[in-house]
Amino acid sequence: MCIINILHLQSQGESEMKRYKDVHLPEVLFEFHLGKKKSDPVRVVAIDPITGIEVSMVGAPGYSTEALKKLAMRKLAYVIDKRQKLIKKQ
Repeated sequence: MCIINILHLQSQGESEMKRYKDVHLPEVLFEFHLGKKKSDPVRVVAIDPITGIEVSMVGAPGYSTEALKKLAMRKLAYVIDKRQKLIKKQ
């Protein structure tokens, strides 16, 4: 089962993103891939629709959807920040 969720980040996520000052994520797409059993881990994919960069992670089934979104969004910001720094070095 796959659930797709779109998050607009105008009001939330500001404090999480202070760590990555140069990364601006006005919108993030999320995919949640749930296992067949309730105890199966949840696979979360976060996609930046502007750059097309996507990251995936696996979370515990007991975590809330919001917690999984925050973790995936933080990982996405980290990857974008890392790529921006690599481009600036070249």
